[in-house]
Amino acid sequence: MIARRPLGRTGLAVSALGFGCYRIDRRVPAHREALTMALKNGCNLVDTSTNYTDGESEACVGEVIRALRDEGSIARAGVVVVSKAGYVQGRNLEIVQERRSVGNPFPDVVEYADGCWHCIHPAFLSDQLDRTLSRLGLSSVDVYLLHNPEYFLLDARKRRPGVPVSALREEFYDRIRRAFAHLEDEAADGRIGWYGVSSNSVPNPPEDAEATSATRMLAIARALATERHGDPAAHRFAVLQLPMNLYEAGAVLTPNNGARADQTVLQFAAENDLAVLINRPLNAFRRQRLIRLADFPTAASPASKTSLPSASPPIFAWRRAVSHRKACSAGAGSWRGPSSSCTGWNTGPRSSSIRSCRASCRRRRPSSGGCPATWP
Repeated sequence: MIARRPLGRTGLAVSALGFGCYRIDRRVPAHREALTMALKNGCNLVDTSTNYTDGESEACVGEVIRALRDEGSIARAGVVVVSKAGYVQGRNLEIVQERRSVGNPFPDVVEYADGCWHCIHPAFLSDQLDRTLSRLGLSSVDVYLLHNPEYFLLDARKRRPGVPVSALREEFYDRIRRAFAHLEDEAADGRIGWYGVSSNSVPNPPEDAEATSATRMLAIARALATERHGDPAAHRFAVLQLPMNLYEAGAVLTPNNGARADQTVLQFAAENDLAVLINRPLNAFRRQRLIRLADFPTAASPASKTSLPSASPPIFAWRRAVSHRKACSAGAGSWRGPSSSCTGWNTGPRSSSIRSCRASCRRRRPSSGGCPATWP
């Protein structure tokens, strides 16, 4: 049985190892089997997103949960489902472009790169949550995260180089405030339990123009709760997701939060009872390169139970690669889904140097800014 930990102030208890679903696809039997095995063996935290395999990841999660619930192996209440929204790719890009063509566009769309747009406007979030719940086959999702909202800062710096960073940040946090207000409404309606932010730049130094601040986010949530309920604690902002590994250690080493910016994001989260989900524990992004920190035996390089192949040890093989795998965890460690096939693109900030996807990818690589890597 995998150890359980409290998920911050949510009241939920989750396995220390989460199942990251970025490459999971309901059309791949091995993916369904892996998720089924995980859930049956004590993993109860499942992390997915609207853009993972273009929606097929969420569909797989829903299919497996329904099957296990129907056979009596698990209860819905025993599985904590995390999903995310913000990316405009694949089908979502088609939807956004179609609405624009008929004169009913989603506001505040960030056209970051060809094939990779972004949006956290309330109208878009509402549309995405509708689709998430439909694919999952659930009436509510336990945790709903804004997915890499720092795309706004990345894009604004490129398009508006003369605008001070301080002004861009104010515009960014105004968008966060409107998104949070909408997510508070969704929580009140019972369509989500809790909400938060998945940001790759929340561990960054405060002087970094792309850095996002957990301190500012929590202040926004508290201000909304005060306006609505007269109680700054009556908000549903409860979860951060961020990268942390042996190379990307900013979350534990870089002071960037608190009133004097003298706390790391992990210290600030612990002090304020915010849950932290770690992504990229076994991959690292450093100097525009992806570095894999772990390998696993394959049919081409089997490993015995008693010895590790000297040429490619399964644990901490310090070699660069162009794999596009993702792991998600709660607290420490990770439970990785199978990675035998790739069915779509998932682009992210700072990922343009990744070279190519495996030949099994069925989607065209965007002409610029796109990448098969996943930065959750």
